[in-house]
Amino acid sequence: MRSVAFAAGLLALNALAFGADRRGTYDSCCHSATFHLRASSPQEPSDEITLQVYFGGLSLNRYIAGADWWNAQGKRCSRSDQCEETKAAKLQFQKITDKRVSGNYVFESNQGRIEGQFSVKRRHQGKPCICE
Repeated sequence: MRSVAFAAGLLALNALAFGADRRGTYDSCCHSATFHLRASSPQEPSDEITLQVYFGGLSLNRYIAGADWWNAQGKRCSRSDQCEETKAAKLQFQKITDKRVSGNYVFESNQGRIEGQFSVKRRHQGKPCICE
């Protein structure tokens, strides 16, 4: 029982230390990136927000980190595969490295508004990225 309490304490400390209420993965290719944001705490509902951002002629790199918000398209899906499309969504990037991205997000749907901080790791899925 003590080990469970200790582990729960470490999880809470980890969330406080990094300040992210959603964790997950991202994959970028050329002028867009897709982010998969999951609740980082066991007390949060088990859902995933998937957002895709287009950067125009830019790519996801450290130069776009800052105060600007980037519009996104996406959806929020529950564990039971019930999904709701976004009415409006946006991301703000605070820190971008080769392996991690962190920042703020806003997701609005007919069910309401969700906002917070995220921290994701790079995970390439699918075909190789070829930019033309």
